[in-house]
Amino acid sequence: MGAYTIQKANWELENAVKAYLYKDENGNYVMRERDRLPLYLQGAPGVGKTQIVLEVAGNLGIGFVSFSLAHHTRNTVLGLPVIDGINGTDQEKCTRYTMSELLAAVYEEVKKGHKEGIILLDEFPSCAESIMPIMLQFLQTKNIGRYALPTGWVIVVCGNPPKYNKSARRFDAAILDRLRLIDIGVSSRDFLKYAKERGVHPHVIRYLELYPDNCFRYGQSEERSELITARGWENLSETMKVYENLELKSLTKS
Repeated sequence: MGAYTIQKANWELENAVKAYLYKDENGNYVMRERDRLPLYLQGAPGVGKTQIVLEVAGNLGIGFVSFSLAHHTRNTVLGLPVIDGINGTDQEKCTRYTMSELLAAVYEEVKKGHKEGIILLDEFPSCAESIMPIMLQFLQTKNIGRYALPTGWVIVVCGNPPKYNKSARRFDAAILDRLRLIDIGVSSRDFLKYAKERGVHPHVIRYLELYPDNCFRYGQSEERSELITARGWENLSETMKVYENLELKSLTKS
């Protein structure tokens, strides 16, 4: 199957989450836990992966927590070690771990009333080597140590293909078999439709209509790297709007 457009990826993700959270007349989830595979959004930097997940959570009215795994260590993911007695006695001791920061954030959302939601793990292929085994176990069992992800929460991971990120791992078939991959492609037509719906600055839209190949560009040489993304165009649009409101002029026009 080829890469999805942004709209198709949004549609696929939303339908998958709806199916995962669908209940029978007795309030039980219809899909078995083992069949609710973590969803893996893969695409170029700035293509809109995080925004897609945030929109789906908003559309479905469910909870949302997000983490960038590139910024986490073994202690924050696994929890802090504590010495504890076995069976409540001090005769024999073992090392246990406090709750992971990832799961603690989800449990905080559950306390606020979000019994269902999405936990987004960004930069999944680029996480530290020390936490990758923990993450792979979490994707498979939905547990970190003694603590389990609440049943109504869905795991979504995001990442860039190795082509765009030297630190990104290339996963083998055994790992990918435990994930539901949604591969997002780059389309200028797709982004222009999105940009018009979101009120991106008309000058940006007009430029990309004239030069659609500049919507997304990636290149790398010994001297420099070049990356132009949808995120960059949106940022430029917002900057231009603020400049106009402040009546700031560019140096080229002064």
